[in-house]
Amino acid sequence: MADAGDREHRFLVHLGYAKAGSSFLQKVLFSGAHPEIGVLGAGAGADPAPGGRYLKSGAGVFLDGPEGARHVSPFAYDPQAARARILDMARGGKRVSVISNEELAGHPFSGGVYAGEIARRIRDTLPDARILIMFREQRAMLLSAFADFVVKSNGRASLARYLASTHHMQVPWHQPDYYCFSGLVGWYRGAFGARNVLALPMEALARDQDAALAEICRFLEVPALAKATGRGRENVRNYRSYAALRCLPWINAVGRPRPTGGNTGWNIPGLHEALRVGATALTPRWVEAQVLRRDRARIEAHLASRIAADNRRLQSMTGHDLAALGYLVTTG
Repeated sequence: MADAGDREHRFLVHLGYAKAGSSFLQKVLFSGAHPEIGVLGAGAGADPAPGGRYLKSGAGVFLDGPEGARHVSPFAYDPQAARARILDMARGGKRVSVISNEELAGHPFSGGVYAGEIARRIRDTLPDARILIMFREQRAMLLSAFADFVVKSNGRASLARYLASTHHMQVPWHQPDYYCFSGLVGWYRGAFGARNVLALPMEALARDQDAALAEICRFLEVPALAKATGRGRENVRNYRSYAALRCLPWINAVGRPRPTGGNTGWNIPGLHEALRVGATALTPRWVEAQVLRRDRARIEAHLASRIAADNRRLQSMTGHDLAALGYLVTTG
């Protein structure tokens, strides 16, 4: 679908995963700070993400409704109109325009149910794009997702129920196959060509930020960012709060109604926050350690048989030694 007017311009679609370093990239590299990387819709002269916020961008093109909407109407998408909208937003002179939003890989609470539909939309709209997929060791990623469900989304389901719901209408509807990343990475490699897809483990970023950011810049054929601001981890889970709410899940019933609580709740947010903060402060570190140890064991038992073989396939697509980075990988 490329035409003579936009052949020189390059697009990057960074599609997550959630809980895998997306906020860091949106703050540091996909923020307007790089002289040759623009953020779709932000304009050529965009300042770096203000106030330390994360500059998510462009998902509204592929997700139906306004930016941030999470629904997909499978028969209501026009790729030509979407491409025209993208080209209009990309005007401004920077060499690369980035669409960056972890929603594009599907949401972990719902098992990434619409990731395939979004993938086809991206292919049909931007077949000339480059694709960045950042993933994370699955046991840590699932724990982070469930902690987000509990702490930020007022979730009240137990971990056992979250992992193995038998109610197809329940939110969340977790699917362990969401954490078998080779399927999504392989699909994009087939659709866009292996050389146009960079699959990068978040642990490589954690180990050496400069090297990982330079790898992304090489992939985009732009100079490495001379000085990255906002070093360190972003959007880190508070596992002490998580442990407190795992021990006292009724606290979330006081908060705002959310889908993760069956759209029920007493809707007393001030009291909810006071109870959460108080319970967190009173939770001993040994209780936090015990809760995390128990939940990590349950998560490993839930995932291990699926992800170890999948990670072997994934490793062949990345150029990184996943086993050395802590991933479960079958041998032989």
